[in-house]
Amino acid sequence: MRLALIALLVALASGTVAQPQGMGAAPFAGGKRMTTEEALKEVTRLDKSFVPMEKAFQAEEAKLKKSPKDPKVRKSYVEAAYRYGHAVMMARGGKLPPSVMYRAALALYRKALAVDPKHQPSLNDKKMIEDIYRSMGMPVPN
Repeated sequence: MRLALIALLVALASGTVAQPQGMGAAPFAGGKRMTTEEALKEVTRLDKSFVPMEKAFQAEEAKLKKSPKDPKVRKSYVEAAYRYGHAVMMARGGKLPPSVMYRAALALYRKALAVDPKHQPSLNDKKMIEDIYRSMGMPVPN
């Protein structure tokens, strides 16, 4: 899995991956780089197969807003964020360019970790993506 991520990020950095117009390593919307939150919004626009996961995550987010201290709600939210992030990170088929995949996954892992800073799967995947960006001399997306 790590080698696949490295290969995709290398291709992204070198510009060898075909990407939809306005996406990718090149500047995004008005000359700035795409943020993780902007990438997250692009996921379901570019790949409709993620709509059910997005809706499930949003439902958990709504529950968390109503009951932020409920341990079951918190755990369910963290798991939904992680599942969605991991699915996006592992997306195959070319509908999501790597710049969207990894930025969106980072956004979701960060959301999970904001609620449970010790959630090991989110910590591991977030660290892997950040390490790969750093190893390529690229800044970790905000």
